[in-house]
Amino acid sequence: MKNRFLITCSRVAIVFLALVGLCICFWWYPFSISLGTVGLAPGEPGGAALDTAQAVVFCAQLVFAWLTSLPCFAALALLFKSTVYAGRDEFFTGRNAGVYRAIAVIIFIDSMALIAGNTLFMLLKWSPFVLIYYVIGALGVIFSLASYLAYRYLESAAAIKEENDSII
Repeated sequence: MKNRFLITCSRVAIVFLALVGLCICFWWYPFSISLGTVGLAPGEPGGAALDTAQAVVFCAQLVFAWLTSLPCFAALALLFKSTVYAGRDEFFTGRNAGVYRAIAVIIFIDSMALIAGNTLFMLLKWSPFVLIYYVIGALGVIFSLASYLAYRYLESAAAIKEENDSII
């Protein structure tokens, strides 16, 4: 795949997704968790002070959210690695297929952990945004299935390419 424009656009999209992910991690997670923990702080402009139980609930959810976000950044790094293979005209190789298999496994496990953790938070009545996180978890499962299909396609294509190269 020698199309530099397509590779560059893919890399820009991956960097954009990483920046969006960082914004989610450092803005949305603390904001949404604080809304569920403290609510809208009436009265003082600085907000209300957290008691110990609220601080535990806030920290537990925030750490969980950050930990479940890390595999997503790893998957983006692997996608970027795939563009490196594409730039070297090694897109249809077993190594690149392995990248997509790793992405599928990482995202599937992470999505299941996200769904399980948010189910626990729902049962504890800690998070009012559980439905949003369920949708994100479901989208993660769909993305992992798409990555697995790409892995199977690339694996087959690599085998066909290797067979054709050996004939020539």
